[in-house]
This record gives sequence, C-alpha cells and structure tokens, in this order.
Amino acid sequence: MLYRKRTTESNKTVHVVSSSFKATFTWNNMQILQVCREACGGQGLKTENRVGHLKAEFDVQSTFEGDNTILMQQVSKVLLAEYIAVCKRNEGFTALGLGHMNKPRPVIPSQLTSTTLRCSEFQMDALCLRERDLLDRFGSDVSKCRAKGASSEQAFNMCYQLGEDLSKAFSERAIFQIFVEAEATLPPGSLKDVLGTLRSLYALTCTEDASYLRYGYLSVENGANVRREIAKLCSELRPHALALVTSFGIPDAFLSPLAFNWIDANSVFGRGVTNGTGMPLEFTKLTIFLAIKHTYGELSEKSVSRTQEFLDSGFLFRRQPCRKFDVEFDYQVSSFRRVFDIPSIGTTSS
Repeated sequence: MLYRKRTTESNKTVHVVSSSFKATFTWNNMQILQVCREACGGQGLKTENRVGHLKAEFDVQSTFEGDNTILMQQVSKVLLAEYIAVCKRNEGFTALGLGHMNKPRPVIPSQLTSTTLRCSEFQMDALCLRERDLLDRFGSDVSKCRAKGASSEQAFNMCYQLGEDLSKAFSERAIFQIFVEAEATLPPGSLKDVLGTLRSLYALTCTEDASYLRYGYLSVENGANVRREIAKLCSELRPHALALVTSFGIPDAFLSPLAFNWIDANSVFGRGVTNGTGMPLEFTKLTIFLAIKHTYGELSEKSVSRTQEFLDSGFLFRRQPCRKFDVEFDYQVSSFRRVFDIPSIGTTSS
C-alpha cells in the first residue's frame, strides 16, 4: 500500500522500508532454512527434500538487488539525516515512523512478569526504546567524530556498529507495528488469540537481542525472564503449528516428501519394513542379490543359492552380523557399490 500510493515526498520512506525489509527478510530466510535443515536431521540433507537446494538458491539473495549490509547502512544514514534535520529545525519527528520519538522515553519495569511481557504496549515500548536510544547514540557519536576533524564518511564508518544496531532496530520495530495494526482489525476470537501469541513470540525474540543487554535496556534477570517466556510461547504455539503453515496455501506439488509420510518416502516400494538397522528390507535384499550377481558375473544358479544362504542365515534381522559371511559379504558389497554406486547396508563387524 505504501508503494502503490507513493508520492515524491514518500519515496524516501519507500526506499528505507524496502531496503530494511529486504535485508531482514533474506537474512531470516537463510537462518530459518538452516534451523529447518538441522531439525530434520539427515532428511534435511536429502536432495528430494529440497532444503539444500533452497539454501543454495536463496543464499545469493543477501547480495543481489542490493547487498544487505550496504542496504542497512543506507537505512542508518537516512535515519541519521532525519535526526540531524529535526534537531536543526527544533521540530518533532513526522517521517519514517519515528513519531514515537516525540513522546516521553519509555521505561522498562524493573521486574518483568509474564503478563507484562505479553502486553503489546510493553512490547512496542521496548522496541521503540531501543530504536530511539540507538538513534540518539548514533547521532551523538557521529557528531563527536566530526568535531575531532573526521569527514562525514569517516565518522560514519567509525560508528558503523551503532549504525548496524540502529538499522536492525528500525526494521524490527516497523515489522512489529505492521503486525499490531493488522491484529487490531480482527474481531475477538481464536484467530486473534493465536496471532496475539505469534506477535508476542516475535516481539520477545527481538527483545532477546544482545543489544538489550549491551546498552542496558534490560537487566540480566529480565533478560532471563524474556528467554523463559519465549519457551512458554513456543509450547503454546506447537498445537497450532500445522494450521499456521497450512494457512500459507502452499500447493502440495511444491512440497517435498518430508512434508508428508517421510517414513514411507524412505522405504523401498513405499513400505517401511527394515532389517533392524534402519535399512529397508527390500533394499537390503536387492543389494545382497545384485552384489552376489556382480561377483559371479551372471545370474547363475550359484548366485541365487548364495543369496538364499544370506537370507536364511538371519543376517537381515540381526543387529549383530553373521560371522560366516563377514569377509565375503564385505567384498561383494564393496565391489558392487563401486560399480552401481549403491550405499552400504552397514558394517559386518560388531
């Protein structure tokens, strides 16, 4: 809506918001994919589950259409320019969503309870406090560097850490504000309750950022309270996780096997029977049969007989190997793997 109704005066806001959102969203994208990859264990590495492909495709997003770090530096530069202009005019803030700078400085309670942490007013105050304080600090430090003879560019580079924290604070406050405004349009009910829990989770995740301890907005004790509350919110959202993901309306054709019955998807012929070591039984039989066939060079009566001996020995259903076939089995399977590139069913030594 901001872009569709843009004017010459609002173009600066469009640029700042789009720059900060692009950087924030693409960084979050990569972080989320990594968390998903690790949460899925070995399944997250499989090609058919696409997590690796998505990471490879989306990693470049942090660079093209504007390098994320450069975009966030542009955000902090624009915020600094607005701050200096307002100070010179001795007027209030009106642009870039900085109207909260005209209000009294928010105060964080000395003891944060669960009720306080879930209050949208507190959450907004916490995010606004960080943004306004970092903007004050950034403006003050840049002015001090300029007073010592540094150029504008040098002064900005010397204060780049504050600039990074400021641009992140601006982006997260803007995202939260959009969420709160959308939530306010909903009638009371289960949907609003779930979105309220999501809003609290997002706000407290932002509040858990190291900057809140680094600059003294939260005490160590309150920081621990925030972390505990995040764990509670995650537990409350867990029953709604599937419904929330389904609400995005992603077509099944775009989903990987991991999104459905991953056990069947990892079983040969769609069956989940294994040999006791996690390897599908049908695949184990096939591997042994083809390994022996490869060793003897043809599908002969002898190779069929040897395959049956492996099956009769009970090897497929034991965690401990059948000693009788240790050496021969190792050779046959390893030679077969080299030719047909099929993974081993496991070692034959205890």
